[in-house]
Amino acid sequence: MKILLANDDGYGAEGIKTLAEILRKHHEVWIVAPSGNRSGASSCIIMNEQQVIRKKTDNEYALDGTPTDCILCALKSDLFPSKPDVVFSGINKYGNLGTDILYSGTCAAAKQAVLCGVPGIALSVEPKIVDGCEIFDYRSLALFADKNLNLLMEYCTEYTFLNVNAPSLYPYAGVKFSSLSKRFYNDKVNIINKNDENLYSTCTGGAEVSFAGDENNDSLLVKNGYVSISSVYAEPVADLSLCAKSTSQFVL
Repeated sequence: MKILLANDDGYGAEGIKTLAEILRKHHEVWIVAPSGNRSGASSCIIMNEQQVIRKKTDNEYALDGTPTDCILCALKSDLFPSKPDVVFSGINKYGNLGTDILYSGTCAAAKQAVLCGVPGIALSVEPKIVDGCEIFDYRSLALFADKNLNLLMEYCTEYTFLNVNAPSLYPYAGVKFSSLSKRFYNDKVNIINKNDENLYSTCTGGAEVSFAGDENNDSLLVKNGYVSISSVYAEPVADLSLCAKSTSQFVL
């Protein structure tokens, strides 16, 4: 099978290297990943500007762009001889759970794959805390993706991508399909006046992220040791109930 890998942590990130190593044992692996960290890039694309493509080795490239740019470069150009059978994005350092999806470059790459007609699967791991240090287990999730590749692809559709999250805790408690949680980041924005006619804004994280959701929400499942699999629409979904309402109150 031909598999394209992308991410938002950058070409040199441990997660994508581990995933490529595992998948190469059974499949042909291509990589187009950002040249540096693009975390939080969401679906940003760079329009009408040249982006440098650096060939790292056979079928592996680093692009000076966003995760979405990487997918567009790989799927809408002649960089590769054909489209891949599937796109994996990740493995991301830290989970992409619930509301995180809105901001995640990892999920954006999987979403863009679907919009280009290729199954897309995002992979992310939450850390394990050992003696106050964060430990990330990429290998276990890479092996899970490899062993379950055909099954994961069966759950991909032309409208949705899969968002897969796992703890850095093996053996896993199990695998569950999940709903999406609402995440509360407790972040804040600091405004600084440096007396140079400008104000400076910095967004910083707050305390530990909290979440809310039903008993099958992705944040809770991963916290309890499960691999969480969510099916997420690639395109925006409108509330069609408005279509039945009158618009006579609007003024033209």
